Amino acid sequence: MIIASATDVGKKRKENQDAFRVAALEDSGWLAVVCDGMGGANGGRLASCTAADVFVQSVQRKFAVCRNPCDLLTYAVYKANEAVFKLSETDENLEGMGTTLAAVLLTDGKAYAVNVGDSRIYSDDGMEMVQITRDHTLVQLLVDMGEMNIDEARTSPDRHKITRAVGVNADVRPDVFEISVSGGFILICSDGLYGEVEKDEMHGMLTGDSYREIKKNLLSLVSLANRRGGNDNITAIVIKQ
Repeated sequence: MIIASATDVGKKRKENQDAFRVAALEDSGWLAVVCDGMGGANGGRLASCTAADVFVQSVQRKFAVCRNPCDLLTYAVYKANEAVFKLSETDENLEGMGTTLAAVLLTDGKAYAVNVGDSRIYSDDGMEMVQITRDHTLVQLLVDMGEMNIDEARTSPDRHKITRAVGVNADVRPDVFEISVSGGFILICSDGLYGEVEKDEMHGMLTGDSYREIKKNLLSLVSLANRRGGNDNITAIVIKQ
């Protein structure tokens, strides 16, 4: 197992409001999570860091006793949502803050994913890069309804309007599922990466069999996103099975 990570503030933001965590679990399990905060200067960073920390801590506490990984991930998202929402109620300047969350749990040779918002999880088996998660955004909803095509969605001024987030409301609805493990790469990233770099380009650059190679190529992806404009914070975690 090789896990490499990278984050960058980008070219247009003053603060990096993304957060990521990688944690080892009992019995050779691993957990990786990316959160992209929102809520202005006061709330975005607090929301993403709080959600990432509480999510990881919740998985760690229950990992040894929970039989169902999907239930465990759902529980951890609920706890993260509760923590961020409670914080937002303590200060009017934090009202409405929230964060995306995308995470992968690896255990017993299997991988499980959870997401809320528009941070993404991709799987690359060496043949192609496949988007595993579905964006919780207004434009994705319009695409699903047949009112907008993919090309229109990618350039729409509404493409960053998300329909689900951690911490904005008292309740949260995550997508949770098992993903195939084929010996290739799993990529978790915020929209600062995939908004500038096409998935075919990611597929071409995510190569290597050592940590050093994979880290170097991941940093090259981040650099490419910055050269394309770096319009948002850029965060990514690559997992090599």
